[in-house]
Amino acid sequence: MSSAAALDQFHALWIEFDILMEIVFFILFFCSQSFAQNICERIFQSSEHSEHVISEAESRVLARAKTPDKDFGNKIMVEFDRQHQTAIYYPRGTKRIHRQSVARMLVLHSLGAMSSRALSMRQALRVLTDFDGAKGSMAKMMREQFADIRLSAEAVDFIGSGDGPSLDGFPSIKEAADWLASLLIEMKRQSPDIPIFILAKSGTPAIASETNIRHPGLIAGLIFDSATEPGNFQQLKAGSDRVLKIATEDETLIPNIPVLDWSDRILSEVHWAPEHFTIPTLNMIGGKDREMTAKEIADYQQLAQTNPLFRHIFFPDSGHGVLGGNDLEFTPQVPPPGPTKKELALPAWQTVFRFIQEVLDQQPKK
Repeated sequence: MSSAAALDQFHALWIEFDILMEIVFFILFFCSQSFAQNICERIFQSSEHSEHVISEAESRVLARAKTPDKDFGNKIMVEFDRQHQTAIYYPRGTKRIHRQSVARMLVLHSLGAMSSRALSMRQALRVLTDFDGAKGSMAKMMREQFADIRLSAEAVDFIGSGDGPSLDGFPSIKEAADWLASLLIEMKRQSPDIPIFILAKSGTPAIASETNIRHPGLIAGLIFDSATEPGNFQQLKAGSDRVLKIATEDETLIPNIPVLDWSDRILSEVHWAPEHFTIPTLNMIGGKDREMTAKEIADYQQLAQTNPLFRHIFFPDSGHGVLGGNDLEFTPQVPPPGPTKKELALPAWQTVFRFIQEVLDQQPKK
């Protein structure tokens, strides 16, 4: 066979293969859309959320389906931690522990939404660690203003979310706090002289603070973004019901119902009294957060007045997630000519970096 004939045959085979792949892709896409639609219908037809409405496994499949694949590989690296049965994410182009780091940050995503997966916090990871950010980016602005704060940061899929461990084995907040402490202990083993901060959002701040109570000495400082106040089951349940209501208005939000039920239960086991905060804690909330109640705001203000370690900052124009980024839960659309999401998030990020600097300045000199 001549080379020309062989090449023609190869082209023909390649075209057939390409057509076959397109058919396969269409079938997979159709099936995933049908699966998602089926689950959505089951959610919205239910008047009261229950773990029987949508399974933990189904919620994980949806989380993966809704996460843009392009954010793997070219932006985010992922490793699976077999010891803790979870995925660990960190920005591509960085190391998990940079040799010039003055601190490490463990980033915890929110619990209740379908986007409950560490990859939803990918922009936070990049703002914290990207030292070569594009001009005008949030990361670049932080580098210019806080050049001395070089951080290593990573995020994990939390219990019941993404590729994190199953809810089985975590009947109370104690087990969840101990699991988180185990992650921190391993981080300490890797870099014993580098302080560790936790950046937690929505439902995870309560677990992060309980971890510090049960395992003191592991965490240098806590940073809360739109924290859910623990302690009152009915208040927590009402918050979860609001999530379901919002989900009926926003087709991009598919609640992680098993985790909502679980978090309502375990977060009701602890109460944030002033003495609960024994390390510097930064609590940031937005005035347009549809998940935040007037009672929570008043309680946070009272905590700040009675415990100087608890710092409460209110951003009147921000929604749920004052740091902005890719976790879009319940963030109201800002009509023009209002501020952009970056403009809203800038003062919150500046507050975070100032807080980190202040805590590091108070650390014992080595």
